[in-house]
Amino acid sequence: MGMLDCERLRGVVGEVLRRELDGVAYQGDRMGDVGRAVSAAINARLAGEPALEQHKLVTSVTILEASSGQGARMGCAAVWDPAADALLHESYVSDSIRCEAAVLALRVYPDAPLQKSVTTFSREDLKQTPSVACGWTVEREELDRAKACALICSASRKLQLPQITSASACVFLHRFFMRHTLKEYHHYNIAATCLFVACKAEESLRKLDSFIPVIVYYASKGNRRAPPGTGEYEKWRAVILGTEAVVLQALCFDVVVEHPHARLVALLDAVGATKQLSQMAWSFVGDCMRLPLCIVFPPRSVACASLALATRVAPPAALGALSDAWLDRVGANRDEVAEIVQWLLGFYAREAQARLGPAGADPAAQTPAESPASASSASPRHQHQHQPLVGAQQQQPPPPPPPPLDDGHQRQPLVNSQ
Repeated sequence: MGMLDCERLRGVVGEVLRRELDGVAYQGDRMGDVGRAVSAAINARLAGEPALEQHKLVTSVTILEASSGQGARMGCAAVWDPAADALLHESYVSDSIRCEAAVLALRVYPDAPLQKSVTTFSREDLKQTPSVACGWTVEREELDRAKACALICSASRKLQLPQITSASACVFLHRFFMRHTLKEYHHYNIAATCLFVACKAEESLRKLDSFIPVIVYYASKGNRRAPPGTGEYEKWRAVILGTEAVVLQALCFDVVVEHPHARLVALLDAVGATKQLSQMAWSFVGDCMRLPLCIVFPPRSVACASLALATRVAPPAALGALSDAWLDRVGANRDEVAEIVQWLLGFYAREAQARLGPAGADPAAQTPAESPASASSASPRHQHQHQPLVGAQQQQPPPPPPPPLDDGHQRQPLVNSQ
């Protein structure tokens, strides 16, 4: 895909925005539909511009990323059509929307080449990730990702987010680390940012005032607090807002995810699963999201594997009238199901071993984490490579029981709590 003709694209999108959004009033939850309608109108207009048609995805996701018509209206007007600045005088336009517009504008800078969105990978790809190239073992990366997803799930429950939101955040995190390294970005930093992005993508927004204290509590195993106005809160806020652009770019602004959860619901209904068996299968599909399974296998196979594993460990009474032939009856891919089950069982064993002691430590952990001071000396463009992760003592390993952060590789340390 070539470079964007920035000025022409701005002009075309601005023309559609003025036409479609003129006189549109705020309509609460229905504004997401307005944003999608505007997106469709922009794409239809670009279809008549051969030089711009290849960039339809950029404008489409830019419109939708704000998660509401209000955000799409203000954000895109600010990015695409400087002549529409008068819209910014309306009272409900916040600094966060302006900031969001600036983040999204990164996608139309002429010096920012576009990446192709990749949402599925192979097992072989997981052996050649950027983190593995930097010294992580495949097993260590898997455990770090799983810890990050555990943080996402714990925080999501406390924030009363829909399960689909936490699932999307886990998928975002796995996709992010297919492009970036755990050496540069601490997994808890990215977990927080991915959940923040998922809240927008799934239209289950939470204010940072309530979001950050929950993240800090679970990231520190309950040892830290970060109420609004404190230094700890501000550091986490800077981390999340500072890495949001990096996460969105790594996702190529493709935030639409198909999850196995809906497939599992239909599957449980089709086989007549008992309540106990359904609960066990639901637990396993949640564990699958902690692993890169969700970016390697189709959602249907993940759902079938979750039920297959549940039938393997469930007591006979929980199976009810379920026969052994259910996999064939629902047309499951037996090879994929078997591979997923073995992967998940192997992960349980590796996770248990890691909890026992030294066997779970990172063998390459030799270099102390960088201090926050190094971030201030970096150029603005590359500060994210040294941005400290919220909560760790400067130049010191964190006290137990918070998760170990001084595991080497000069990645983002947890942000120092003064």
